[in-house]
Amino acid sequence: MPGINYYQTNKKNYYTLSPRILRAGENSEITVKSRYVTAYPHFVLEGAYYVLVSPVLEYDVAASSATEQNPILVEAKDGVLSFSYFFGFEQDYIISIWHKLESGEKELILNTFVYALEKDLYELMPLRGNTHLHSVYSDGLEEPLQHIGAALKYGFDYIALTDHNNYLGSVEAKKYLDKLSDFGIKNQLTILNGEEFSCNFQPMHIISLGATQALPKELYTLPEIPEFDSKEEKLKWIVERLVELTDKIHELGGLSVLCHPYWKPIFDWTRLDAPHSLIKAFIKSGSIDAFEVVGGSPKGNTIISQQQHLLALECLRDAPKPYAFLGQSDSHIVNDDSVSQLFGTHYTIAFCKENSRESILEAIKERRTVAVEETDGVCEFFGELRLVNFCRFLDKEYFAIAKSEKQLWFKIFSLCAEGDFDSANILSNALNNIRSVSYNDLKI
Repeated sequence: MPGINYYQTNKKNYYTLSPRILRAGENSEITVKSRYVTAYPHFVLEGAYYVLVSPVLEYDVAASSATEQNPILVEAKDGVLSFSYFFGFEQDYIISIWHKLESGEKELILNTFVYALEKDLYELMPLRGNTHLHSVYSDGLEEPLQHIGAALKYGFDYIALTDHNNYLGSVEAKKYLDKLSDFGIKNQLTILNGEEFSCNFQPMHIISLGATQALPKELYTLPEIPEFDSKEEKLKWIVERLVELTDKIHELGGLSVLCHPYWKPIFDWTRLDAPHSLIKAFIKSGSIDAFEVVGGSPKGNTIISQQQHLLALECLRDAPKPYAFLGQSDSHIVNDDSVSQLFGTHYTIAFCKENSRESILEAIKERRTVAVEETDGVCEFFGELRLVNFCRFLDKEYFAIAKSEKQLWFKIFSLCAEGDFDSANILSNALNNIRSVSYNDLKI
């Protein structure tokens, strides 16, 4: 069995490189240091190093079949390697560093990525969340309290409970979160109010996300449904009622979400799904703010998300206004670790100014979202290309760290849920006195 070529092995876990996220169109100073405080000389940066910065997407191409890359030679000083580079375009860049040995050979020190962003995206933060969930207030199996724990366990920054025709689940979730404020948990999570409407006059499901109060029941449960002379007349009437529903959502400060269009519950004598003609007619009304691209599918069946993504793109052609792409799990149980669990694998990344209700809703309204479906640790992203490109970088370089940080607060939540408030308070104080890793650390 051949041995490991030490000189070609990536040693990026032994060194830190900062910043990792930069401003596009500017010169940035990059600094590399040893990760360990040790007297062992092998980790100390000293001597000359070759530094190569390779733009991934956009660069000056040579007038030949191959573009030659030219590294720069940099001297380390006092155990620190620093160099400046002009990051001209929004994209990821591969940074490779080799130690120039006295023998004339070169030893790979690290090979890693950084990302340059335009000003608008640079000033935002990526938040992960799940906003299509059900509790005991409709047909879910768990109390809203348990959704808070699951959100921390899976590293989410925000959630919304959206019980069927019931606003109270989200209200109770917020009450539980307020009770945990003394332990610092409230600072880790934003809960949005919501409800999912199952109307008695049509089969399509619509979520009210972030509205300040419940909608009147008469908007989704009509006392009388008229007879129609044609399919066209029926569709027109249904869309008019749906517009009344979504107008009220908007009036109450919320956003309307079209749910799982490829959800197909078909039984022997009945079916509950919506036809394409109804979905397309409703979208043409301009009443939706977001489209569930990921949702309504079992784990591993990514073809449904792909179909919903294509449908969302096709409907955009005739939509009077664009809409956000969302990824949701539609979970009815969130604390089950079985292979069918979707809570932690179907979600949305929203680029926000801060972790607050207003900022999250603004990000969705401004379409700064990416829908995610994760299968066996591999993510498939749906959204605007520049956001998807950046999410791929974040998936490799940030989200795992953010999730592990959030899981520390899940331990505090678990202690509170078990009634061990003294231990929860001790751990909370300890975490507040330890410098945690934040997204902004990648910019320093």
